[in-house]
Amino acid sequence: MRVKGQSFKSIVAALGVLEGPRAVETMLARAPDALAEALRSGALVSGGWYPVEWYVALHRAAADATGRGTDLAEALSAEAVQQNFRGIYRFFALVITPEGIMARAPRAFRLFFSSGTPIVHSARPGFVDNEFVDCDGFDEYVWADAIGASKAMISFAGGHDVASRVLTGGHRSTSMRVELSWSDQPARVTERQRSEPASARG
Repeated sequence: MRVKGQSFKSIVAALGVLEGPRAVETMLARAPDALAEALRSGALVSGGWYPVEWYVALHRAAADATGRGTDLAEALSAEAVQQNFRGIYRFFALVITPEGIMARAPRAFRLFFSSGTPIVHSARPGFVDNEFVDCDGFDEYVWADAIGASKAMISFAGGHDVASRVLTGGHRSTSMRVELSWSDQPARVTERQRSEPASARG
């Protein structure tokens, strides 16, 4: 499997936004030499296709640089989707409902991955059941990336309080089935909760 160069560039940019330029430099220092050189020199281009092993290595280097885990991969992917949907892939925003945008998830997946098959088993208001199969080379970081992208797509289309639940696969498997749910309205905060310290709500 190969990954579109835009994905690499978006993850690097997202790390700069979320963790700062020093984290980007540390990530590049810890990435494989060939990948780091391609990113620094501009040899890695948005429209090119690169080994999924490089994408795995990029996420792992980012986690290593920040001391975080797969939660960072999810956050970076979500930030990258927000950037892309405001820019070169803004046509996806023409779909105005979260379930509508998730029905387009297979199309979005194929923009960034050369193989693998996304399947939308069910998409209705407040809920979607997605499965990804034949995703050779994926690991827990890239699966977290896929979940982060899905959540961001739903949020971009107006979903709130998006939650995910992995049903099968993930980690080092070549497949994953995941349910995502959301609300059409932001969670309401009661007057009592407003008066409570944040620590008392958790």
